[in-house]
Amino acid sequence: MHIYIDESGDLGSVKKTSTYFLIALVVSSDSRQFDIFMRRIASKKLSKKERKLPEIKASLAKKSFLQYFYSHINKLNFKIVAVILDKKKIPSQLRKEEGILYLQMIQQGLIPLIKQKSDRYLIIFDRRNYRKMSKEAFNLALKEFLLAT
Repeated sequence: MHIYIDESGDLGSVKKTSTYFLIALVVSSDSRQFDIFMRRIASKKLSKKERKLPEIKASLAKKSFLQYFYSHINKLNFKIVAVILDKKKIPSQLRKEEGILYLQMIQQGLIPLIKQKSDRYLIIFDRRNYRKMSKEAFNLALKEFLLAT
């Protein structure tokens, strides 16, 4: 099972903050189909400069790219799990623990997926650097969660 994780919004560490923070988990048993799809869409709808970017932001993408993307993505076999956090409801003691909040949201998104049982999980995510939690601590906590579930 391949799980791609990305987030939208912020956890309140910027001046112009959003109301919600969202983590999306895109799940597929066949990562090859996503690789082929992304290569095809990049070659047809992105400039050479855009192809070198680490990710495409939908809010900044051209309309023709989005139309092509949405009209072809439905041909792929995948599921989406979203975890949405209303930032007004974050307990005050957790407000500065961005790494812990991010980890807990990912864990909540993984729970329904882990129940499906898989021999192997490949988790790919674009993780920001969060205060007070190193990449190593984050990875260890996620691994322990998966092994315990």
